[in-house]
Amino acid sequence: MFFNLSSTPDPRFPTQHQLTDSICLSTDEGWHTHTMGDARVVIKGYCNTHNQPDLARHVSNSNTALHGNYCAFVTRAGVVGIRHDTDRGFPLWIGDGSVTNMEPRGEAIMADCQLTMDSNLDISREYHTPWNRIGTPMSDDAIVDGIHQTLLATFEDFLSHNTLPLKMFLTGGMDTTMVWAYLDHFTKDYELVDYEYIKFTPFWKRNRETLKRFWGYRQTHLWPEDCVLISGGNGDENLLRGPHTMEQMLRAHGTCLKDVLRPGDYHYTYHKAYVDGGLDVGEISTDIDQVRESVLSRNANDHQHWHLDRTIHFTPLKDSRLLSLTMMSSREQLIAQARNAHINQLLIGKLDPDKLGKISPGKNDSALSRL
Repeated sequence: MFFNLSSTPDPRFPTQHQLTDSICLSTDEGWHTHTMGDARVVIKGYCNTHNQPDLARHVSNSNTALHGNYCAFVTRAGVVGIRHDTDRGFPLWIGDGSVTNMEPRGEAIMADCQLTMDSNLDISREYHTPWNRIGTPMSDDAIVDGIHQTLLATFEDFLSHNTLPLKMFLTGGMDTTMVWAYLDHFTKDYELVDYEYIKFTPFWKRNRETLKRFWGYRQTHLWPEDCVLISGGNGDENLLRGPHTMEQMLRAHGTCLKDVLRPGDYHYTYHKAYVDGGLDVGEISTDIDQVRESVLSRNANDHQHWHLDRTIHFTPLKDSRLLSLTMMSSREQLIAQARNAHINQLLIGKLDPDKLGKISPGKNDSALSRL
C-alpha cells in the first residue's frame, strides 16, 4: 500500500492514477477504483465490517474512520482527500511537492491528522483522536474477556466478506500463535506457509532497498496473485509488551521491569537487554490517565504492516481498543504480562490450549523450535 501523490507521475511506481488535471497518484499494485456518484475512489486494503465496494461508498460520503487496514483517495470536484482506518497502518510525509508513505521527507504527519489536497496542491488538515480510551475501572477477567470479544468480532467480520486465499507463516512467537488460534477457531481454509517467499514484482525490484528500511518489510512475504497474509503485527504494542510502554505503565504502578523480571520468564532476555541498555522513559506523571494517553499516542505512530502489491496483510492486532483495555489491568496483571505475556496466554487458552506448546521458550529466542 505504497503511494506518492504529486503533480507528476513517479517512475518508481508501476501504476499511475490521474486524479485531477494537476494531481497524479502513483501506486504499487493491488489498488482498485470505484465510482460513487460524483466521487472517484482509489482504494486498497480492507475494512473489518465492510467489503471493498461498501467501504468505498462509506469513505466517499464520510470522514469517519472504520476499523481495518486501508487507504483511500477520494476525488470530488478537483479536491482529493486521503482517508484511512481508525488506527492508520502506515507512516505519512509531506515534502518536495508530494504526499507519500514511501520514504521520510519533509514533515511527518501524525496519525491523528487526515489530509485534503486541492487542485493547486495546497493541503488542508483535519484532526481527530485515533483511539477511544477506556476510562471505567474493570476487573482483570473483564479486561481479558473484552479483548477476546473484540478479536472474535474482528475475525468473524473480516472472514464473512473476504474472498481471497488466506496464508499464514508461523514463527513460534506469542502474537503469531495467538492470531493463529483465532483464525483456526473460525476456519480451516488457509495455507500454513512453511517457506519464505518474495516475488520479485516490478515494484519490489525497483524499490526493495527503500522498502527494507521499514523493518516490517524485512519480515514479510510477497506473492504475485491476490491473497491475504495473516499478521501478528502490532501485537507487542497493543497488548503492552513493548519494553518502553510497559516500563511507563509499570512505573505508573510503582514498579519497573528491572524489579519484576525473573530468569526463565518469557520476556526475560528480551526486556533485560533494554533495561541493561538504559531504558529511559522520562518522568512519569502521577496521573495514570496521562500515562495511558502517552502510551496510546506513542503506539498510534508505530507503523508496522500495511500492504505490498497484491499481498494484503490482515492485521487484527493493529487495534488501539486492545491497548486501551490492556492498560486498565491491575498492577498484578501488568506484571504478569510483562514477564510472561499472561494475557496472550489466557486468550490462546480460551480457544486452543494445545497451541501454547508451539510458542518459543522466550521472545525472539529459538524461533520455530517448537513447531
